[in-house]
Amino acid sequence: MRNPFAYDAANNLSSVDILDYYIEDHNFSRFIVSPRNIFLTGERGTGKTMTLLYYSAKIEYLKAQKESKKFDFRNIGIHIPCKTPLIYKQEYELLNDFKAYLVSEHYLTLYIVKELVTNLHEIREIEEAFLGYNEHLKSDFEYLTGESLYPNKSFLESI
Repeated sequence: MRNPFAYDAANNLSSVDILDYYIEDHNFSRFIVSPRNIFLTGERGTGKTMTLLYYSAKIEYLKAQKESKKFDFRNIGIHIPCKTPLIYKQEYELLNDFKAYLVSEHYLTLYIVKELVTNLHEIREIEEAFLGYNEHLKSDFEYLTGESLYPNKSFLESI
């Protein structure tokens, strides 16, 4: 067995490695599995990213499969790293505070949607549940955004 932290950060580990290496801490997990948004703070290397990744939907789904349990769809956890505000762009500094706030919020919203769709797409039952609605969802999405989606792919895969 190799040490996954010797040369790599939690963000670079595969879902299987995170599931295998993470040790659950039942003292604080009740906060993480709550339906509220949370922020973890702490020094570098204390396990913040690993903890949030472990409780993300894609890992919870793998864990449910491994334990032959049903996946709980009530809470869909996603990990949004705070290291990437405004995608390392500096142009927002040229804007006044209000416009910078709007641009920052816009990027955050898009990032949340991207992570949510990516996580949902990895859960087979959700992708299968969308099958009957794919064309309707694509049509509505295209109408609302003016963007064309891939015709031969599912709704989640397209967006």
